[in-house]
Amino acid sequence: MQIADLCLYPIVRSKDNPDNQAFLSLKNADLLVDCRLTHNQINTLGIKYYCFDNP
Repeated sequence: MQIADLCLYPIVRSKDNPDNQAFLSLKNADLLVDCRLTHNQINTLGIKYYCFDNP
């Protein structure tokens, strides 16, 4: 459970805090699926942020 928190929380926080150091570390290390997909694939296969969007 703790590993999920260490990976998921920075991704969730990336929408309201894009300078989050944990998120930037994951992104720079290409550990996010969005970093490995083409731009066209991100909408269907990438990280789904919609559940974290503010209405």
